[in-house]
Amino acid sequence: MSAVMPRNRGRPGDEGHLNVGLLTAVEEWGGADIHAAHFARALQARGHRATMVCLTERSFALYRDRWGDRIDLILRPTPRAFRTMGFLDWRRFFSGQ
Repeated sequence: MSAVMPRNRGRPGDEGHLNVGLLTAVEEWGGADIHAAHFARALQARGHRATMVCLTERSFALYRDRWGDRIDLILRPTPRAFRTMGFLDWRRFFSGQ
């Protein structure tokens, strides 16, 4: 059995590289958040594009204050409390509907 890297369909010339979005809604900085940031940096070091997608303004501020421009950040707030969102809500959220 062999593993095959999926083709990147994002940008021309990026064959073999991935676009990875890491979702976060951290309220207090901790171990999982540090791990996620280091994971994003490791992906970037291998030539992939890794972006922390912050679902709250608080998480965006925490990552921005601690990592600055060393990792890509996007603030994408949810329309309501993310813990109350079901599958279809998340699907609409990420499809832009």
